[in-house]
Amino acid sequence: MFAITYSNNYIDQKKVISFQDNFLNSSSVDVNTSGSTGNPRKLLLSAEKIRASAHVTNIFFNFNTSTKALLCMSIDTIAGKMMLARAIEGNYALHIQSPSSRPLSHCETKIDFIAMVPMQLEESLKYDFDKLKNIPTILVGGGPISKQTENRLKELNITVYHSFGMTETVSHIAMRKVGKDTTSYYEALSGVTFKENHGKLMLSAKHLDIQNLKTNDLVELDSTTRFRWMGRADFVVILVVIKFNWKKLKNC
Repeated sequence: MFAITYSNNYIDQKKVISFQDNFLNSSSVDVNTSGSTGNPRKLLLSAEKIRASAHVTNIFFNFNTSTKALLCMSIDTIAGKMMLARAIEGNYALHIQSPSSRPLSHCETKIDFIAMVPMQLEESLKYDFDKLKNIPTILVGGGPISKQTENRLKELNITVYHSFGMTETVSHIAMRKVGKDTTSYYEALSGVTFKENHGKLMLSAKHLDIQNLKTNDLVELDSTTRFRWMGRADFVVILVVIKFNWKKLKNC
C-alpha cells in the first residue's frame, strides 16, 4: 500500500509533496536533462509518460503492493523523482532519506528495492555488505560500473541491474545484469527498440511516444532490442582535442 516515511534528518519533504501533487494533479513536470542528447536544459515531461515509465519498471521487476523501496537520491534529479513515481504508480511503500555515499549505513527498514549511483554501490559493498546482500532488487544508474566493482559483485554472488536511460526517455529504457549473472549487453524494456545511427544509438519507445531519438552514446548493436555500450561520442571528441593540444604544446 502506498505510504511515505522519512528519515529523521530529511529536509526536502516540501519538494516531495510538490512533485507528488504535480504528478497526480498536473499534466507535466519540470525536470533538468542530463546532456545525453545534447546540452543540458530544462524539459517538461508529461505526467502520463512518467506514469508509463514507472509502470514498465514495476512490471519488469514484478513489484506489488507489498514492495518496500528506499529513495536515497536527491528528489531534484530524474532518478529521485522516478523512485517516487514508481511507488505511487505501484501502490507500494517508500522510505525516503537524505542522499549519502552510504545509503544503508543508518537504514534499519526492511527493503525490497533500492536504486543507487555507482559510488553508493561501491561504498555499500565496502561497509554495508550484510544489508546490501539481503535486498532482492538493486538498481544502479547514473554512470558506468567499474570492472573492479563488477568482479566484486561476481565474487560475492550478487546480481544488480545496471540501467541505461536519460531524462528524455523518462529514466531507463534498458537493463544489464551485473555480478552473479553478468552480461555485457543491455536488454530493452518492453516496447523499446534500437537502431544504429553512424555508430551512435537511436531509440524508439512506444509507451513514451518516442520515435528515433538520437543520442551521443556509441554502441555495438546486437539486435533491435540488445546493444553493448562503447562510450560517449562527445567524450571521445574531448579526448581528441586534449591530445591534439598536448602535441602542440610539446612542439612549442
